[in-house]
Amino acid sequence: MTDHILAMTTLSTEGEAAKLASQLVERRLIACATILPGARSIYRYRGKVEDESESVVLMKTRSELTRALRDTLVALHPYDVFELIVVPIDDGNEDYLAWIDENVGTRGVIGREETE
Repeated sequence: MTDHILAMTTLSTEGEAAKLASQLVERRLIACATILPGARSIYRYRGKVEDESESVVLMKTRSELTRALRDTLVALHPYDVFELIVVPIDDGNEDYLAWIDENVGTRGVIGREETE
């Protein structure tokens, strides 16, 4: 088991997804976002079945940043009821997981300052 997570959300357009992903990377809440445009979501909302195209955003970060990520999504996400699903990363490429560590939270800031 690692201290890393894969978090997922959806947005209406690829542009909205890219804007949100950039803001989260800038704030060091996530190391990376993979945007998958062209998803189709069928769901019930306010008593009506909806059928919409969306972009899925897969976000890689550390588990200790989950609350800060959620709070930031509350402030930035355009949906009233947004999707946030968090899945623990049990195992992975150690170099990639270390790269996540270097690029999120205060670990990333401290690590960057030490190498400059």
